[in-house]
Amino acid sequence: MKTFGKIICGMAVALLIAAAQAKADVVLVYYSFNTNDVTLLPGPSANTNTWLTASIDQNGGSVFSFKTANGLATAFAGINANNQPGYPANSSFGHNLWTGTTNYFQFTLNTTGYENLILTFAANRSATGVTNLLFQYDIGAGFQTINAALAITAASNVAYTNGLPTDLNNQSSAIIRFTSNGALAGGTFRVDNLTVTGTEIIPEPSTVFLVGLGLAGLIAVRRRSS
Repeated sequence: MKTFGKIICGMAVALLIAAAQAKADVVLVYYSFNTNDVTLLPGPSANTNTWLTASIDQNGGSVFSFKTANGLATAFAGINANNQPGYPANSSFGHNLWTGTTNYFQFTLNTTGYENLILTFAANRSATGVTNLLFQYDIGAGFQTINAALAITAASNVAYTNGLPTDLNNQSSAIIRFTSNGALAGGTFRVDNLTVTGTEIIPEPSTVFLVGLGLAGLIAVRRRSS
């Protein structure tokens, strides 16, 4: 009887400790775009002729793809901003014929078990490149625009941060897309150190309290039966 009670109490304490722990940011996906950190995959269709695997992929299955004016993309010089530890600025990923809203970069994402998602990345553009970057997402019901356009600074390696909607929390399959609402023919846009972080979904204190009541009930039942 005492052993059973100790086990139940131990389980309750463990649940309370887990609920009290601070939620730490976890890197779910990171694309360094360094040639030695990614794997090139065959594209599934025209104008997406290269897919890249992620340098860090917490839940697995993330791939990066693109659609450009001529189906080609270029490895540019790397950017230091926003790079993860152990991943030096080697190369970045871009396109030098970006036009209007017809081009995009996108990647798939598995956020199972995570919430409070944040997208960060470094970017650069030419004078005729992407002036306003748009973000869209799709979890199976078609692409939705995340928020207002983000202005991209010309000729400057800048890190940008964008919160992701709660629709993307705890999703086994999602797509995040970079597109634009303005770029002249021949404009250059490049991205580097693309990162999505999140915090692990853990029981709320009220849930833990209810579980604790259930465990206390088990102890009471055990005592009566003994």
